[in-house]
Amino acid sequence: EKELRSQITSKSTEISNLTRIKDDQLKKISSLETTEKELRTQITSKSTEISNLTRIKDDQLKKISSLETTEKELRTQITSKSTEISNFARTKEEQLKRISSLESIEKELRSQITSKSTEISNLMRTKDELLKRISNLESTEKELLSQITSKSTEISNLTMTKEDYNNKIIQLEAKNRELSIGSSGYLKQIDSFKDIVKNRDEQISILKANKETLVKDIDSFKSSEEKLKQNLEVCNKENFELKIEIERKDKENQELNKQILSKHIENSELQNENNKLTIDKEDLQNRLSIFANLDVLNNLYKEVSKNKEIKEKCQPFFGKNEAIDKILVNIAKQRSIEGLWQYICDSINKESLKENEIENLKKIFEISFGYLQAGDSNFEILDTAVSKPFENSTMQKYKSTGIGTKVKKIFLFGFKHKAANRIVKQSLVSVE
Repeated sequence: EKELRSQITSKSTEISNLTRIKDDQLKKISSLETTEKELRTQITSKSTEISNLTRIKDDQLKKISSLETTEKELRTQITSKSTEISNFARTKEEQLKRISSLESIEKELRSQITSKSTEISNLMRTKDELLKRISNLESTEKELLSQITSKSTEISNLTMTKEDYNNKIIQLEAKNRELSIGSSGYLKQIDSFKDIVKNRDEQISILKANKETLVKDIDSFKSSEEKLKQNLEVCNKENFELKIEIERKDKENQELNKQILSKHIENSELQNENNKLTIDKEDLQNRLSIFANLDVLNNLYKEVSKNKEIKEKCQPFFGKNEAIDKILVNIAKQRSIEGLWQYICDSINKESLKENEIENLKKIFEISFGYLQAGDSNFEILDTAVSKPFENSTMQKYKSTGIGTKVKKIFLFGFKHKAANRIVKQSLVSVE
């Protein structure tokens, strides 16, 4: 009976211990579930944040695309305006050439008008001289006729005797003959003068015809000059309008350049904002990947913990508390990462663990190193690759595999600290 009581007491104690262990396990499970819920809440929140950032990024990309389209349109407008300005400038040059040509024609016409005016002036002076000479000849003719009339009157009024008459007649006839001879000479001179006057009249008629022609030419030249002046005014007006248009186009061009510069600044700002959003998104994705890897890390830890030797050896790195949040706090430290790496390296060299256990430990190391990088981005995995030359500074040989110079296989990647420029752990490789 005592033995039974003792066994019952022992079993009761064992049941009590098991109950306490069960309660502890339930508390752990409850804690893990709470942690899981919190992590899932955080993941949901981060997913929402990423979604919002993605939407903002898409909006920003649309705005950038819109700005680029606007920029292209503005550049097209500038090209069009530049072409118009070039055409205006070319038209202006043509107008200036036309104006220069018209000015040359005007100068030639003015020279011809001056020459014709001089010729007309000379002809008018010659005409005046001829008219004066004709006036003098007509005066002489009138005086001669007056003398003949006077002599005839004297002859008819004489009341002398026959002899006197005869004597007078003889005398008068002599005088008459003299007068007739003189009159005949004067008449011939008058006829000669009349011929000269006639020739002069013909010349004057010709000169008048030439004058009329010159007057018509002068009128035509004046009309052409007027048209040229009008064309010149039109050209000057067009030139003035072209200058105003060019100034306006220059202002528009300057305004467009300002708009383009403003759009470039906006585009640059949007690009910077987009880059920031991209960085934030990548950071959130990295954080989410860290949270997502917690389940994987937990499962891997449970798997390797089945081997008591591994659990014991890894306890300094993971801690005694098996709660995943506590494990995460311990494993994300540099000292823990270095210790875990060294344990994996020694296990590979000694071949003391199974291949799947080594692979699980390597995966745990990769996830843990990700947590370390999230806290300090200066840590970086070494750039080791197959067929690369062996380097003593960044590599160590697997079980002293000989004197080869090229990497044959990579067993475990090492890592470094960029800021300190220090190789923390060398990559474990075999050579050939």
